[in-house]
Amino acid sequence: MRDKKILIVYTNFSTFVKKDYEDLNKHYIVRRYRFKSYKGIFKNLIQFIKQFFFLCFFGWRFQVFLIWFADYHSVLPILFSKLFHKRSLLIIGGYDATGIKEINYGIFYSNKLRKIINKYSIKLAKYILPVDKSLINGENSYAKSNEIIPVGIKNIVNELKGEIIELPTGYDSNNWKRNTKIKRNSDVMCVAGITNKNTWILKGGDLLLNIAKITSEIDFHFYGVNDSMKYYLDSKNIPINFHIHGYVDNKELPDIYSKHKVYAQFSLSEGLPNVLCEAMLCECVPVGSNVNGIPNVIGNKNFILVKKDTIQAKNLLLKAIESDDQLGKHFRTRIVRKFSQEKRHNTLLKIIND
Repeated sequence: MRDKKILIVYTNFSTFVKKDYEDLNKHYIVRRYRFKSYKGIFKNLIQFIKQFFFLCFFGWRFQVFLIWFADYHSVLPILFSKLFHKRSLLIIGGYDATGIKEINYGIFYSNKLRKIINKYSIKLAKYILPVDKSLINGENSYAKSNEIIPVGIKNIVNELKGEIIELPTGYDSNNWKRNTKIKRNSDVMCVAGITNKNTWILKGGDLLLNIAKITSEIDFHFYGVNDSMKYYLDSKNIPINFHIHGYVDNKELPDIYSKHKVYAQFSLSEGLPNVLCEAMLCECVPVGSNVNGIPNVIGNKNFILVKKDTIQAKNLLLKAIESDDQLGKHFRTRIVRKFSQEKRHNTLLKIIND
């Protein structure tokens, strides 16, 4: 197996891209290629040219192309693999299989060129690997009142030829676990990279803030807000029970999860949310919106918010706060059983070697 060469293509060397790289490197010769994605056609055109010449000079060396997400960076490697009979594996994460017009989120509402590139990437890929089954052919009835938003690759591309295999992200339960030396001294938390108003709404920050304004007995902590958004939110009469924090390093997160009893994920759209799984491994009781992979991760309808409603969300949070302390162990067990790192790794190896 060591003789097989794999190219991993990505825009951001995230924790999970890094983990795939490290795991696959134990069995194969693996090289990384980063496509630096920008806003604007000109800068992305330069990246296309660089990628084109890389593939012309070095692409022939690889038998397998593993591409994280469908976007500008995915079309040339997949086209190359198609023309030269290589194996392409395209991971679908969420943004590349949905669209919410009001906050300009998702490929469905991107510019025409981006949508075309997205469609061809999905259409030409030999293996299509969504992180959650809802990204195959699903719907979102939560994001907009009285409207169902189509979600999934089958709503983007007709007559898909590639083999579709659900491939959830996997988690190291030895790394993500509750620090029992830390006393739970806060109620509700959420972690998300918040850089602007749209991502604040996308990740449910606006709903949590509205709940805090009418629920003084609950203590809220929101992590991952950048400085400009912190400044903006500070001007909106933030109640004293709502605490805003900046970026947090991954190494600090297990201890932060351990301080809180409830993790809230009221997103308008998700694939399979990593932070929710991490929090559950640290024995937080999860409460989330009825969106894509969130219900699949939580697995308990009693903690799912069916529609975006402040009072209903508040009642769910109170139920979670008042729940038995042992319930967090049940949710940890669920993630260990369904979303283990080993399970993902073995599935990926099987796809590569078949």
